[in-house]
Amino acid sequence: MQSLRRLYRNIRFLLGADLQLAHNDLRDGLRCALRNQMQPPAEWFTNAKDSKRGQRCFLVGCGPSLNKVDLSRLAGEVVMGVNGTAMIEGLKLDYFVTVSNFFWKSHPEMIRNLKCQRFIPYFLQEELESDSPTAWLNTVADQEYRVLDVEKPWQFSFQPDRYVFLGGTVIFVCLQILYYLGFEEVVVLGLDHDYGIDPNSVPKSGQYVSSDKLGAHFTKNYYRKDEQVHIDIHGMERAYALAETAFRYDGRCVLNASPGTKLDIFEKVEYSTLFSR
Repeated sequence: MQSLRRLYRNIRFLLGADLQLAHNDLRDGLRCALRNQMQPPAEWFTNAKDSKRGQRCFLVGCGPSLNKVDLSRLAGEVVMGVNGTAMIEGLKLDYFVTVSNFFWKSHPEMIRNLKCQRFIPYFLQEELESDSPTAWLNTVADQEYRVLDVEKPWQFSFQPDRYVFLGGTVIFVCLQILYYLGFEEVVVLGLDHDYGIDPNSVPKSGQYVSSDKLGAHFTKNYYRKDEQVHIDIHGMERAYALAETAFRYDGRCVLNASPGTKLDIFEKVEYSTLFSR
């Protein structure tokens, strides 16, 4: 049923706009489809635009380097977590984001029971509905615009209440949301960007890796045994570059405080220097 809903949504996305009225420009036609064919946004999310101007948020990923930092220092900070961060005992999340078709299947009850503001794609609403305030995201994946001769992800969305672009990593979706909320500084933790794979050997479409061979997370109890996980390093790096440009252009910044990170796109900082105490 989920696959049928997704197929229907993709067909509606591609055919719902009148492309001929868009000056015969397929790009403009797809933009029309984005505007007109998405589900309505959550009112609380729309109303939160720029509500966090001047503030800092820690964006917690799931890399092994999390085990090298004292997460108790995040007490009193604004924290957004993704996927497996919800398993970290004592870590209080203000926001939670997941867009993975892999992770939720391993931990559906945990995601349903989260008591913070959640951001989850519409196509997972049936499986992950709960009483927590949730912005059900309209997500734009590459299969919805692969008719264009563009790289993926296509763009950085400045209207994530209406739609977000997917791009190899949930961190990209988080940064679109945090930009919209107005955060001045985003500090990323657990962004190791190390999957034990030579980036030059990965095709641009990405590759699937068995979860039991993927040591890219802070815990081994992350996926179901032998889950086939899609790794898109090229998409990730383009996504990070798009996000970095968006923040920098607006005089804001994304900092990477992950010890030993292999990602050079965001400015690197020492975690311990971020606190006055």
